[in-house]
Amino acid sequence: MNVFYNAVSVKSLNSEDIPNLNFGDVFQGSGEDYYLCITALCDCYYPNKIESNFYFAKGKEFPDVETALRLGDTAFLSFLPNNKVVQWGMQRL
Repeated sequence: MNVFYNAVSVKSLNSEDIPNLNFGDVFQGSGEDYYLCITALCDCYYPNKIESNFYFAKGKEFPDVETALRLGDTAFLSFLPNNKVVQWGMQRL
């Protein structure tokens, strides 16, 4: 996953909830963008260790679920529970 990633400082949503953010968590931005947390799980569990700086890959919704299913693991895709598919990186297949 050496495509595009950004660091974001995230403060705890609730200080008693550890971890608040995990490796593999997916978020939808305010526009068309999606973000995948790629911070190591051990760092997510102890965010003070990384000064609450988390890393994310950026992706966009993949328009064709049938094609996504055929591509499977070859295309950097995530299948979300809301029947959406997100492709990570800039290339469209």
